[in-house]
Amino acid sequence: MQKNRSTLIFILLTSLFFIAFFVIENVNKRFWLHDFEVYYTACNAFLHGNQIYNTPFGLDAGYYKYSPFALFLFVPVSILPFAVAKIVHFAALCCFIIFTTIQISKFIQTYFYPALSEKKRTITQYLLILICLLQFYVELHLGNLNIILLLIMVLTLISILKEKYLVSGFLLALGVLLKLHFLLLLPVLFLRKKYLTLFYFTLTVIAGFIFPAIFVGFSKNIEMHQDWVTSMLAHNRALTNGLDTLYSMVYRSLSMFVSFKPGALFSAVIFFIVYACCCLLVLKNIISEKKEKTTLDATNNFVFEYFFLLALIPNLTVTDFEHFMFSLPLIAFIVMYLLNNSKQYWVLGISIISFLLYGGNLRDIIGAHASSWMTLHGILGIGNLMIVGISFLIFYFLRQRNTVA
Repeated sequence: MQKNRSTLIFILLTSLFFIAFFVIENVNKRFWLHDFEVYYTACNAFLHGNQIYNTPFGLDAGYYKYSPFALFLFVPVSILPFAVAKIVHFAALCCFIIFTTIQISKFIQTYFYPALSEKKRTITQYLLILICLLQFYVELHLGNLNIILLLIMVLTLISILKEKYLVSGFLLALGVLLKLHFLLLLPVLFLRKKYLTLFYFTLTVIAGFIFPAIFVGFSKNIEMHQDWVTSMLAHNRALTNGLDTLYSMVYRSLSMFVSFKPGALFSAVIFFIVYACCCLLVLKNIISEKKEKTTLDATNNFVFEYFFLLALIPNLTVTDFEHFMFSLPLIAFIVMYLLNNSKQYWVLGISIISFLLYGGNLRDIIGAHASSWMTLHGILGIGNLMIVGISFLIFYFLRQRNTVA
Protein backbone atom coordinates (compact mmCIF):
# COMPACT_ATOMS: atom_id res chain seq x y z
CA MET A 1 0.00 0.00 0.00
CA GLN A 2 2.84 2.36 0.93
CA LYS A 3 4.59 1.49 -2.33
CA ASN A 4 1.54 2.37 -4.42
CA ARG A 5 1.03 5.56 -2.44
CA SER A 6 4.60 6.73 -3.09
CA THR A 7 4.23 6.01 -6.80
CA LEU A 8 0.90 7.84 -6.98
CA ILE A 9 2.39 10.88 -5.22
CA PHE A 10 5.31 10.87 -7.66
CA ILE A 11 2.92 10.70 -10.62
CA LEU A 12 0.79 13.49 -9.17
CA LEU A 13 3.68 15.86 -8.44
CA THR A 14 5.40 15.33 -11.79
CA SER A 15 2.06 15.74 -13.58
CA LEU A 16 1.50 19.06 -11.81
CA PHE A 17 4.99 20.13 -12.87
CA PHE A 18 4.26 19.27 -16.51
CA ILE A 19 0.93 21.07 -16.38
CA ALA A 20 2.69 24.17 -15.04
CA PHE A 21 5.26 23.87 -17.83
CA PHE A 22 2.46 23.60 -20.40
CA VAL A 23 0.79 26.73 -19.03
CA ILE A 24 4.06 28.71 -18.96
CA GLU A 25 4.90 27.69 -22.53
CA ASN A 26 1.50 28.92 -23.72
CA VAL A 27 1.60 32.13 -21.70
CA ASN A 28 5.02 32.93 -23.18
CA LYS A 29 3.76 31.90 -26.63
CA ARG A 30 6.52 29.29 -26.87
CA PHE A 31 4.38 26.18 -27.26
CA TRP A 32 5.92 25.42 -30.65
CA LEU A 33 7.02 21.75 -30.69
CA HIS A 34 9.11 22.33 -33.81
CA ASP A 35 10.34 18.74 -34.05
CA PHE A 36 6.80 17.40 -33.81
CA GLU A 37 5.82 19.90 -36.49
CA VAL A 38 8.36 18.22 -38.78
CA TYR A 39 6.87 14.77 -38.15
CA TYR A 40 3.31 16.05 -38.48
CA THR A 41 3.96 18.00 -41.68
CA ALA A 42 6.07 15.25 -43.23
CA CYS A 43 3.31 12.73 -42.59
CA ASN A 44 0.75 14.99 -44.23
CA ALA A 45 3.11 15.52 -47.17
CA PHE A 46 3.44 11.75 -47.50
CA LEU A 47 -0.32 11.24 -47.40
CA HIS A 48 -0.70 13.83 -50.19
CA GLY A 49 2.09 12.33 -52.31
CA ASN A 50 4.60 15.15 -51.78
CA GLN A 51 8.37 15.08 -51.17
CA ILE A 52 9.39 13.91 -47.68
CA TYR A 53 13.18 14.03 -47.47
CA ASN A 54 15.54 16.98 -48.04
CA THR A 55 12.60 19.34 -47.63
CA PRO A 56 12.50 21.73 -44.64
CA PHE A 57 9.30 21.51 -42.60
CA GLY A 58 8.76 24.42 -40.22
CA LEU A 59 12.26 25.68 -39.35
CA ASP A 60 15.03 25.82 -41.97
CA ALA A 61 16.78 22.94 -40.19
CA GLY A 62 13.56 20.97 -39.76
CA TYR A 63 14.26 18.00 -42.03
CA TYR A 64 12.55 14.67 -41.61
CA LYS A 65 15.26 12.08 -40.79
CA TYR A 66 13.29 9.03 -39.71
CA SER A 67 12.52 6.01 -41.89
CA PRO A 68 9.58 5.86 -44.34
CA PHE A 69 7.98 3.26 -42.07
CA ALA A 70 7.99 5.72 -39.14
CA LEU A 71 5.65 8.02 -41.08
CA PHE A 72 2.83 5.57 -40.48
CA LEU A 73 3.20 5.99 -36.72
CA PHE A 74 2.19 9.64 -37.06
CA VAL A 75 -0.92 9.02 -39.17
CA PRO A 76 -3.32 8.96 -36.15
CA VAL A 77 -2.29 12.46 -35.02
CA SER A 78 -1.82 13.84 -38.54
CA ILE A 79 -5.59 13.74 -39.12
CA LEU A 80 -6.06 16.15 -36.20
CA PRO A 81 -5.66 19.93 -36.48
CA PHE A 82 -2.06 20.83 -35.63
CA ALA A 83 -3.09 22.85 -32.55
CA VAL A 84 -4.87 19.80 -31.14
CA ALA A 85 -2.19 17.33 -32.27
CA LYS A 86 0.45 19.34 -30.40
CA ILE A 87 -1.43 19.01 -27.13
CA VAL A 88 -1.98 15.28 -27.64
CA HIS A 89 1.70 14.73 -28.39
CA PHE A 90 2.82 16.86 -25.44
CA ALA A 91 0.54 14.95 -23.05
CA ALA A 92 1.81 11.63 -24.42
CA LEU A 93 5.44 12.68 -23.88
CA CYS A 94 4.69 13.65 -20.28
CA CYS A 95 3.15 10.24 -19.65
CA PHE A 96 6.13 8.52 -21.25
CA ILE A 97 8.59 10.51 -19.10
CA ILE A 98 6.76 9.53 -15.91
CA PHE A 99 6.34 5.87 -16.87
CA THR A 100 9.91 5.50 -18.17
CA THR A 101 11.40 7.05 -15.03
CA ILE A 102 9.43 4.65 -12.83
CA GLN A 103 10.26 1.66 -15.06
CA ILE A 104 14.00 2.39 -15.11
CA SER A 105 14.24 2.90 -11.34
CA LYS A 106 12.43 -0.40 -10.71
CA PHE A 107 14.58 -2.22 -13.24
CA ILE A 108 17.91 -0.94 -11.86
CA GLN A 109 16.81 -1.73 -8.32
CA THR A 110 15.81 -5.28 -9.29
CA TYR A 111 19.07 -6.19 -11.00
CA PHE A 112 21.65 -4.25 -9.00
CA TYR A 113 20.21 -3.10 -5.67
CA PRO A 114 17.52 -5.56 -4.56
CA ALA A 115 18.07 -4.63 -0.90
CA LEU A 116 17.43 -0.93 -1.55
CA SER A 117 14.37 0.39 0.29
CA GLU A 118 11.29 1.60 -1.54
CA LYS A 119 11.84 5.04 -0.02
CA LYS A 120 15.28 5.31 -1.64
CA ARG A 121 13.90 4.09 -4.96
CA THR A 122 11.26 6.83 -4.82
CA ILE A 123 13.97 9.40 -4.01
CA THR A 124 15.85 8.11 -7.08
CA GLN A 125 12.85 8.83 -9.29
CA TYR A 126 12.69 12.46 -8.15
CA LEU A 127 16.44 12.85 -8.61
CA LEU A 128 16.21 11.45 -12.14
CA ILE A 129 13.66 14.12 -13.03
CA LEU A 130 15.89 16.81 -11.50
CA ILE A 131 19.17 15.63 -13.05
CA CYS A 132 17.61 15.17 -16.51
CA LEU A 133 15.58 18.38 -16.35
CA LEU A 134 17.50 19.88 -19.29
CA GLN A 135 16.85 16.86 -21.50
CA PHE A 136 13.17 16.67 -20.53
CA TYR A 137 12.76 20.42 -21.02
CA VAL A 138 14.18 20.29 -24.56
CA GLU A 139 12.22 17.12 -25.32
CA LEU A 140 8.91 18.72 -24.35
CA HIS A 141 9.72 22.10 -25.87
CA LEU A 142 10.60 20.56 -29.24
CA GLY A 143 8.17 17.65 -29.10
CA ASN A 144 10.76 15.01 -29.96
CA LEU A 145 10.54 11.21 -29.54
CA ASN A 146 13.64 10.34 -27.55
CA ILE A 147 11.85 9.38 -24.34
CA ILE A 148 9.75 6.95 -26.40
CA LEU A 149 12.91 5.56 -27.99
CA LEU A 150 14.51 5.15 -24.56
CA LEU A 151 11.48 3.25 -23.30
CA ILE A 152 11.55 1.02 -26.38
CA MET A 153 15.21 0.18 -25.70
CA VAL A 154 14.51 -0.56 -22.02
CA LEU A 155 11.54 -2.77 -22.91
CA THR A 156 13.72 -4.52 -25.49
CA LEU A 157 16.20 -5.45 -22.77
CA ILE A 158 13.44 -6.56 -20.40
CA SER A 159 11.95 -8.76 -23.12
CA ILE A 160 15.34 -10.34 -23.83
CA LEU A 161 15.83 -11.14 -20.15
CA LYS A 162 12.35 -12.69 -20.03
CA GLU A 163 13.25 -14.72 -23.14
CA LYS A 164 10.46 -13.09 -25.14
CA TYR A 165 12.60 -13.03 -28.26
CA LEU A 166 9.85 -12.21 -30.74
CA VAL A 167 8.84 -9.16 -28.72
CA SER A 168 12.44 -8.06 -28.15
CA GLY A 169 13.28 -8.42 -31.84
CA PHE A 170 10.22 -6.43 -32.83
CA LEU A 171 10.94 -3.64 -30.33
CA LEU A 172 14.60 -3.41 -31.31
CA ALA A 173 13.63 -3.22 -34.99
CA LEU A 174 11.09 -0.51 -34.21
CA GLY A 175 13.81 1.51 -32.46
CA VAL A 176 16.21 1.09 -35.39
CA LEU A 177 13.52 2.03 -37.91
CA LEU A 178 13.14 5.25 -35.97
CA LYS A 179 16.85 5.82 -35.21
CA LEU A 180 19.64 3.97 -37.03
CA HIS A 181 21.93 4.80 -34.11
CA PHE A 182 20.62 1.79 -32.20
CA LEU A 183 22.39 -0.49 -34.66
CA LEU A 184 25.37 0.04 -32.34
CA LEU A 185 23.68 -2.31 -29.86
CA LEU A 186 23.69 -5.29 -32.25
CA PRO A 187 27.30 -6.48 -31.67
CA VAL A 188 26.64 -6.75 -27.93
CA LEU A 189 23.59 -8.91 -28.60
CA PHE A 190 25.63 -11.03 -31.00
CA LEU A 191 28.47 -11.51 -28.53
CA ARG A 192 25.92 -12.41 -25.87
CA LYS A 193 24.40 -14.98 -28.26
CA LYS A 194 20.94 -13.41 -28.37
CA TYR A 195 20.48 -15.01 -31.76
CA LEU A 196 16.68 -15.36 -31.64
CA THR A 197 16.29 -11.66 -30.86
CA LEU A 198 18.56 -10.82 -33.79
CA PHE A 199 16.62 -13.23 -36.02
CA TYR A 200 13.25 -11.62 -35.27
CA PHE A 201 14.87 -8.20 -35.45
CA THR A 202 16.07 -8.94 -38.99
CA LEU A 203 12.65 -10.18 -40.09
CA THR A 204 10.91 -7.12 -38.63
CA VAL A 205 13.36 -4.67 -40.20
CA ILE A 206 12.86 -6.31 -43.60
CA ALA A 207 9.10 -6.10 -43.12
CA GLY A 208 9.46 -2.45 -42.09
CA PHE A 209 11.41 -1.70 -45.25
CA ILE A 210 8.86 -3.44 -47.47
CA PHE A 211 5.70 -2.16 -45.75
CA PRO A 212 5.58 1.34 -47.37
CA ALA A 213 5.70 -0.33 -50.81
CA ILE A 214 2.11 -1.48 -50.23
CA PHE A 215 1.03 2.16 -50.50
CA VAL A 216 3.62 3.79 -52.80
CA GLY A 217 4.97 0.93 -54.93
CA PHE A 218 8.41 -0.71 -54.87
CA SER A 219 10.27 1.85 -56.97
CA LYS A 220 9.04 4.80 -54.90
CA ASN A 221 9.74 2.85 -51.72
CA ILE A 222 13.36 2.24 -52.76
CA GLU A 223 13.74 5.91 -53.66
CA MET A 224 12.41 6.98 -50.25
CA HIS A 225 14.82 4.68 -48.43
CA GLN A 226 17.74 5.97 -50.49
CA ASP A 227 16.74 9.52 -49.54
CA TRP A 228 16.51 8.47 -45.89
CA VAL A 229 20.00 6.96 -45.83
CA THR A 230 21.39 9.97 -47.69
CA SER A 231 19.84 12.39 -45.19
CA MET A 232 21.23 10.38 -42.25
CA LEU A 233 24.72 10.29 -43.75
CA ALA A 234 24.58 14.02 -44.46
CA HIS A 235 23.54 14.70 -40.87
CA ASN A 236 26.54 12.74 -39.54
CA ARG A 237 29.04 13.63 -42.27
CA ALA A 238 31.11 16.12 -40.27
CA LEU A 239 31.22 14.33 -36.91
CA THR A 240 33.66 16.81 -35.41
CA ASN A 241 31.03 19.53 -35.86
CA GLY A 242 28.98 17.87 -33.15
CA LEU A 243 30.43 19.71 -30.16
CA ASP A 244 29.33 17.04 -27.68
CA THR A 245 30.84 14.16 -29.65
CA LEU A 246 34.06 12.34 -28.78
CA TYR A 247 35.44 13.31 -32.19
CA SER A 248 35.06 17.01 -31.46
CA MET A 249 36.56 16.65 -27.98
CA VAL A 250 39.63 14.82 -29.28
CA TYR A 251 40.05 17.24 -32.19
CA ARG A 252 39.79 20.32 -29.96
CA SER A 253 42.29 18.83 -27.52
CA LEU A 254 44.81 17.93 -30.23
CA SER A 255 44.36 21.25 -32.06
CA MET A 256 45.84 23.03 -29.04
CA PHE A 257 49.17 21.40 -29.88
CA VAL A 258 49.03 20.75 -33.62
CA SER A 259 47.04 22.32 -36.45
CA PHE A 260 45.25 19.94 -38.79
CA LYS A 261 41.96 19.48 -40.61
CA PRO A 262 39.99 16.46 -39.36
CA GLY A 263 38.50 14.21 -42.03
CA ALA A 264 36.36 11.11 -42.15
CA LEU A 265 39.38 8.89 -41.38
CA PHE A 266 40.05 10.81 -38.16
CA SER A 267 36.51 10.19 -36.91
CA ALA A 268 36.55 6.58 -38.13
CA VAL A 269 39.72 5.79 -36.16
CA ILE A 270 38.28 7.26 -32.95
CA PHE A 271 35.02 5.38 -33.43
CA PHE A 272 36.84 2.10 -34.09
CA ILE A 273 39.04 2.46 -31.00
CA VAL A 274 36.13 3.29 -28.68
CA TYR A 275 33.79 0.69 -30.10
CA ALA A 276 36.49 -2.00 -30.14
CA CYS A 277 37.15 -1.29 -26.46
CA CYS A 278 33.44 -1.75 -25.71
CA CYS A 279 33.39 -5.09 -27.52
CA LEU A 280 36.57 -6.20 -25.75
CA LEU A 281 34.93 -5.32 -22.44
CA VAL A 282 32.02 -7.63 -23.30
CA LEU A 283 34.42 -10.42 -24.31
CA LYS A 284 36.41 -9.97 -21.10
CA ASN A 285 33.21 -10.29 -19.07
CA ILE A 286 32.20 -13.42 -20.96
CA ILE A 287 35.60 -15.03 -20.34
CA SER A 288 35.47 -14.08 -16.64
CA GLU A 289 31.97 -15.54 -16.30
CA LYS A 290 33.22 -18.89 -17.58
CA LYS A 291 36.15 -18.93 -15.17
CA GLU A 292 34.42 -17.94 -11.94
CA LYS A 293 30.95 -17.32 -10.61
CA THR A 294 30.20 -13.99 -8.90
CA THR A 295 27.10 -12.36 -7.50
CA LEU A 296 27.23 -10.04 -10.48
CA ASP A 297 26.63 -12.86 -12.95
CA ALA A 298 26.27 -12.88 -16.73
CA THR A 299 22.83 -11.28 -16.61
CA ASN A 300 24.04 -8.29 -14.59
CA ASN A 301 27.06 -7.93 -16.85
CA PHE A 302 24.86 -7.97 -19.93
CA VAL A 303 22.47 -5.40 -18.48
CA PHE A 304 25.34 -3.05 -17.66
CA GLU A 305 26.99 -3.52 -21.07
CA TYR A 306 23.69 -2.75 -22.80
CA PHE A 307 23.09 0.47 -20.87
CA PHE A 308 26.77 1.43 -21.07
CA LEU A 309 26.71 1.37 -24.89
CA LEU A 310 23.27 2.98 -25.03
CA ALA A 311 24.59 5.94 -23.02
CA LEU A 312 27.59 6.32 -25.35
CA ILE A 313 25.44 6.66 -28.49
CA PRO A 314 24.99 10.47 -28.18
CA ASN A 315 28.78 10.88 -27.87
CA LEU A 316 29.36 8.76 -30.98
CA THR A 317 26.76 10.41 -33.25
CA VAL A 318 25.76 13.98 -34.01
CA THR A 319 22.69 14.59 -31.87
CA ASP A 320 20.89 17.24 -29.84
CA PHE A 321 20.62 17.85 -26.08
CA GLU A 322 17.58 15.64 -25.56
CA HIS A 323 19.23 12.51 -27.00
CA PHE A 324 21.49 12.38 -23.95
CA MET A 325 18.58 11.10 -21.88
CA PHE A 326 19.74 7.67 -23.10
CA SER A 327 22.05 7.84 -20.06
CA LEU A 328 19.06 7.77 -17.70
CA PRO A 329 19.59 4.09 -16.70
CA LEU A 330 23.24 4.73 -15.81
CA ILE A 331 22.25 7.83 -13.84
CA ALA A 332 19.77 5.71 -11.88
CA PHE A 333 22.56 3.16 -11.34
CA ILE A 334 24.85 5.87 -9.91
CA VAL A 335 22.18 7.53 -7.77
CA MET A 336 21.11 4.24 -6.17
CA TYR A 337 24.73 3.39 -5.44
CA LEU A 338 25.21 6.76 -3.72
CA LEU A 339 22.04 6.31 -1.68
CA ASN A 340 23.37 2.93 -0.58
CA ASN A 341 26.93 4.18 0.06
CA SER A 342 26.45 7.66 1.48
CA LYS A 343 29.92 7.83 3.08
CA GLN A 344 31.87 7.58 -0.19
CA TYR A 345 32.23 11.34 -0.46
CA TRP A 346 34.70 11.36 -3.35
CA VAL A 347 32.29 9.37 -5.53
CA LEU A 348 29.48 11.71 -4.45
CA GLY A 349 31.55 14.79 -5.31
CA ILE A 350 32.55 13.58 -8.76
CA SER A 351 28.98 12.46 -9.46
CA ILE A 352 27.54 15.85 -8.53
CA ILE A 353 30.02 17.58 -10.84
CA SER A 354 29.12 15.24 -13.70
CA PHE A 355 25.38 15.79 -13.11
CA LEU A 356 25.86 19.57 -13.14
CA LEU A 357 27.81 19.41 -16.41
CA TYR A 358 25.22 17.01 -17.84
CA GLY A 359 22.10 18.96 -16.94
CA GLY A 360 23.28 22.42 -15.96
CA ASN A 361 22.87 24.19 -19.31
CA LEU A 362 19.48 25.65 -18.41
CA ARG A 363 19.56 28.95 -20.25
CA ASP A 364 16.78 30.58 -18.22
CA ILE A 365 18.70 29.90 -14.99
CA ILE A 366 22.38 30.39 -15.85
CA GLY A 367 21.90 33.10 -18.49
CA ALA A 368 22.54 33.32 -22.22
CA HIS A 369 26.30 33.93 -21.96
CA ALA A 370 27.03 30.96 -19.70
CA SER A 371 24.68 28.75 -21.71
CA SER A 372 26.45 29.63 -24.98
CA TRP A 373 29.84 28.95 -23.39
CA MET A 374 28.70 25.50 -22.20
CA THR A 375 27.30 24.69 -25.64
CA LEU A 376 30.41 25.80 -27.54
CA HIS A 377 32.69 23.78 -25.26
CA GLY A 378 30.62 20.59 -25.41
CA ILE A 379 30.06 20.55 -21.65
CA LEU A 380 27.02 18.28 -21.93
CA GLY A 381 29.07 15.69 -23.81
CA ILE A 382 31.83 15.88 -21.19
CA GLY A 383 29.29 15.43 -18.41
CA ASN A 384 27.80 12.43 -20.18
CA LEU A 385 31.22 10.80 -20.57
CA MET A 386 31.86 11.39 -16.88
CA ILE A 387 28.58 9.63 -16.05
CA VAL A 388 29.60 6.69 -18.26
CA GLY A 389 33.00 6.59 -16.57
CA ILE A 390 31.64 6.83 -13.02
CA SER A 391 29.12 4.06 -13.67
CA PHE A 392 31.94 1.88 -14.99
CA LEU A 393 34.02 2.49 -11.86
CA ILE A 394 31.06 1.76 -9.60
CA PHE A 395 30.29 -1.42 -11.47
CA TYR A 396 33.92 -2.46 -11.14
CA PHE A 397 33.84 -1.82 -7.39
CA LEU A 398 30.65 -3.85 -7.10
CA ARG A 399 32.32 -6.73 -8.95
CA GLN A 400 35.35 -6.56 -6.65
CA ARG A 401 33.13 -6.66 -3.59
CA ASN A 402 31.01 -9.50 -4.97
CA THR A 403 27.86 -7.62 -3.98
CA VAL A 404 24.99 -5.83 -5.64
CA ALA A 405 23.57 -4.15 -2.56
